[in-house]
Amino acid sequence: MKKASNINKSKKNKNKKQVVDDRFNFDQDYFLGLSDSENNKKHKKNQNDKKSKREKNNTYNATNKQKGNNSKNKKSSSNTKKLSNKEADILRQKETLSKNIATGKIKNKQLVQNEKKKIRRQKILKFILLGFIIIGILIFLFISPVFNITEIEVKGNNKVSSDRIESVSEIKKYKNIFLFRKSNANSKILNAEPYIESAKILRNFPNKITIEVTERTPALQIKLDDSTYVYVDNQGYILEYAKDKLDVPVITSAKTDFTTLRAEDSTSRLCEDDLNSLGNILKIISMMKDYELYSYIDGFDIGDSDDIKLKLNKEQQNKTVYFGDCSDLNTRVLYLIEILKDTKGEKGQIFINGDLNEDYIYFREDV
Repeated sequence: MKKASNINKSKKNKNKKQVVDDRFNFDQDYFLGLSDSENNKKHKKNQNDKKSKREKNNTYNATNKQKGNNSKNKKSSSNTKKLSNKEADILRQKETLSKNIATGKIKNKQLVQNEKKKIRRQKILKFILLGFIIIGILIFLFISPVFNITEIEVKGNNKVSSDRIESVSEIKKYKNIFLFRKSNANSKILNAEPYIESAKILRNFPNKITIEVTERTPALQIKLDDSTYVYVDNQGYILEYAKDKLDVPVITSAKTDFTTLRAEDSTSRLCEDDLNSLGNILKIISMMKDYELYSYIDGFDIGDSDDIKLKLNKEQQNKTVYFGDCSDLNTRVLYLIEILKDTKGEKGQIFINGDLNEDYIYFREDV
């Protein structure tokens, strides 16, 4: 019962509120003291005013929205400007990357690895194929009779015969041109023949061998006690023992022990003292050739390495010239020329072995 009474009270309160509101609702009520037509006009005017207010509100809201959109657009444009300034390079890079990926210039890691594997396989196959080709070529070169030696030519030899050089080289005809080592053949020639200073072996394909040699020539001869002559080149190598005298200067009083040296050994050479004397002798010979006096030389005595003796021939009455240690050799030879002019036809000894600034240079005639 209490609940029903509460409901009725709430309804009565609502009705009272409606009555109060309706009192102040001028849209529905008519003004007192005005006719119906005037009330209708007033009513229409109120409705028109409300519509105009609504339209103004709508236009105001629309303009505000437009302004907001414009400001947003301005902000977005400024942001894009900032982006274009800061991130233009990144965007370009992304574009180029996408283009390269699309065209196949840039590939992912898996594709790159696969391509590397393919390249490795191709290289391995190429090496294998190349190896088979090389093996095939070598087999052909070593087996084919086209490359069998049919001719051996020797050049540059005068003293040593071609047959001798061919024999000591141990290069055989009718054997494959590739089946010998040039270095071995070269060393065999040099070791067997002291007259050979150098040798060069050439393969002339398909079947010819050329051996080019450079021979040593005797520059001096050393006379031994048993009237044997030892031929020596300008480097002191012993070339040959012979009984025949050559048309070269003769050296006497050498200190080398020739009993232990064999001419067949290409390493046989004069001892150190004789090599030092040989150096001075070669200087004297060169200077005498410059002044056209070489034809007067008969030989040298090197018993005293500090005082080389030059022996002149019969044309100069077998004079002996003492050159000393051969220092300032050009001046000594000039003195010799003057003394030879003054002592023409006289036999004796010429002393140019002292100190050119202090000692006398003189000629002593034989009695």
